[in-house]
Amino acid sequence: MRRFHFVIAMAVVLLDRATKWLVATKISLHDGIQVIPGFFRLTHVENRGAAFGLFAVTAMMLFYAIEDRSHWCILAFAGSCVLGSVYGFLQGAWPFGLVEAVWSLVAAKRWWHARGTANARSL
Repeated sequence: MRRFHFVIAMAVVLLDRATKWLVATKISLHDGIQVIPGFFRLTHVENRGAAFGLFAVTAMMLFYAIEDRSHWCILAFAGSCVLGSVYGFLQGAWPFGLVEAVWSLVAAKRWWHARGTANARSL
């Protein structure tokens, strides 16, 4: 099931990159096109500060895909969710920041449980 989730996430990222490339090559900066008149307009703007968010989301996807390998990967996933939450709150997208904060708490609880299980097995 994890592979399926990872494939879906990668498809979304690839679709996102393809859409951004199309907008950058077909629409002049600060111009837009009506996709659905009166409802949806696509406008070309740039955000140079998105690298932090892209790093956080990439780390989340990577550590989510491999978190069954080690309890440390679960902790790394929780940390990546914290980074994503910080990015969400800093950019003003508080619902995204809130969702990622909740995911970080869920992942931290899962890490705590997995850590205890791993310690019990090593005794």
